[in-house]
Amino acid sequence: MASTSVPNMPAVGPISGPELLYVVQSGVDSKATAAQLDTYINSQFSGDAVVASNGVVTVSKTGGNLLGALATAATPLSTSLGGTGTTTPGLVAGANISVTGSWPNQTISGSSAIPNLSGSAQNTTGTISGSSITLAAALDFVNGQGIAVEHAGPAYSASAPSGLTVTPTGGTGSTTYTYQIAGVDANGGIGAALSAVSTATGYATLGTVLTATRAITCNHVTWTNGAGNVGYAVWRKIGSGSYILLGVFGAVAGGAASFYDVGTAAVSIPWIPATPNASSLAQRLVTTILSGAGTTALALGATATTSGSGLYVRHDDTAAVNTYLSGVTAAVFPAGTFNVESVTVPSTVLSFVGQGADSTVFNGWATAAATLIVSSTPYFLMRDISVEPVAYTNAGGLSVSSNYPTIARCVFGGAPAVLLSSCTGAKFVQNTIDNYFWTGLQATSCINCKISGNHVLVAPFIGAQAGYAMTVTGAGTTGCSVVDNQILGGQFWGIVLAGSNLKASTNVLINGIFEAIHVSQVANGIHISDNYIISSQSIDFGISVSDDQTSGLSPMVYVFIFNNTIITSGLASVSIFGYGNSTLLAYMSIIGNTFVQDNNTAPGPPYNSSVLLTGSNISGPSFVSNNTFLNIHTNSAYNVGEANINSQGVPAGTQVGTIFGTAGATGTTNLSGSGSAKLTGGTTGL
Repeated sequence: MASTSVPNMPAVGPISGPELLYVVQSGVDSKATAAQLDTYINSQFSGDAVVASNGVVTVSKTGGNLLGALATAATPLSTSLGGTGTTTPGLVAGANISVTGSWPNQTISGSSAIPNLSGSAQNTTGTISGSSITLAAALDFVNGQGIAVEHAGPAYSASAPSGLTVTPTGGTGSTTYTYQIAGVDANGGIGAALSAVSTATGYATLGTVLTATRAITCNHVTWTNGAGNVGYAVWRKIGSGSYILLGVFGAVAGGAASFYDVGTAAVSIPWIPATPNASSLAQRLVTTILSGAGTTALALGATATTSGSGLYVRHDDTAAVNTYLSGVTAAVFPAGTFNVESVTVPSTVLSFVGQGADSTVFNGWATAAATLIVSSTPYFLMRDISVEPVAYTNAGGLSVSSNYPTIARCVFGGAPAVLLSSCTGAKFVQNTIDNYFWTGLQATSCINCKISGNHVLVAPFIGAQAGYAMTVTGAGTTGCSVVDNQILGGQFWGIVLAGSNLKASTNVLINGIFEAIHVSQVANGIHISDNYIISSQSIDFGISVSDDQTSGLSPMVYVFIFNNTIITSGLASVSIFGYGNSTLLAYMSIIGNTFVQDNNTAPGPPYNSSVLLTGSNISGPSFVSNNTFLNIHTNSAYNVGEANINSQGVPAGTQVGTIFGTAGATGTTNLSGSGSAKLTGGTTGL
């Protein structure tokens, strides 16, 4: 805000009592419309006030409360007094001020710039010694702003990993793959790369989906953790080619000291060498520019622990963002790219708003921590922001643990891209998840949360571990809905649900590899309806309900699967899959769905049914009725099939109603369980 005028406030003697003044900035949401302001002010000023559409207030009488709109200036504004008086406190974004004194026409002016915030993505290299650095290019650095110099800080602080191995998985061949890894600590330090390991029996093209064996070709790289590392840089070369950096892995995705290389593409992480480093590299130095801005010779506020040349130099806005957030309740960021380590948003900040996800971008430089962390702030609003960790294969994007937050119109990446933990009433709507690793959205132990209208794009790390697009799981999860989302492929699993009274409906899921929608281990009232699922590369079920080989769980009951369209699944379109243990699966309803060309990769019984119920721990009654089966693959032996598993018996009580569709399966049902039968009046419709 350059200036805001409040004209025509003539002094009619000293003002008795404070005038409450809010200032509005054009183009930014206000808490009240001009019309609302007009109504309110006139109630206080007996008609002697006019509010223009831009929020300017004209009054001809003093007294009462002068109500404008939300202030969005980011710094205290100077006040040019035309009379006598003071502003208390200084005007800052989101703050109220009391104006007292004798006031003729008045202008309040100031800059909207957040102090010492650069918003610049420019970078260069430099030579540093002590507290002085010589830059290769002056760029746009400003005195007082933050600056980061990679590998000029203290030495790498962790212990080296050990025991590096590589094993071809899913298929073998005669291609040689070689790997090296190095530990990475929390402050950007990198250990020396371990000695290389190789396999000469790798598959020629990693990431190939082998439908005949229902496998994905990959190399499983494992190692033993070293204390103090938060991740591990992994490099690969093929044959006699050059090494490429695959990313930082190991600390977030389950904490496993391993990595599945399924044809992972090269990435660029500025503080990690593109090829393995023979010796360790120091941590980063983050400090302040004292002087020299506009030249290539800068004086810094801290002394480099490690001298060096050719070091990566960039802006760092962490301190500026933290200082700004400590003084506002409504944070408004301009367009720009803001490099931060990891920012914990104070509980006093109620909103965090940018100028659009394409314009206001937060790049996280932490190795493992989430870029933005929000906790204990009820009714928190985040909107029009992009959050992209630089090391997005190992660092989180957004982490939220609060009640009734709303996250809308944002873009996220990371591992996971978004974590909603123990939230009640969260709304995650109209967002995009792009550069994610292992998990896109992870909602854990949430109550009555809504996940709606989002896009999850093709996971770039299908060649690594692009496990889940969205998960809603964890102890106490209840009342959550996943609706109207588009999940556009590349992930192993689309939507995973575990809890009570959960809903997944009207979603579009395209080109997943394993289950598009999976109900895992915990289920009491799950509704899966009106979803559209299609995958030409699926090697598994379209929709599945399973105890996932876990005994002793509470019964999985009342799962309703209706009005879904499932096209070209690898195995059965719908599977109720028990592993014959002590966890009961009962009261499953599969009604009114359409199944097209399923069982494309089915190896044979018991998998070769369009609807499959298998496992002795499945109990009736389960209903399969009014489903349509079209263009059934020749692998399909039955439209509806029951089977045992591991010779532990067969389920009981399945009832099959009317079946519609085209002929193709050799039989309509294979109901061998005790009490299983067609419903009275049920027909095949074939």
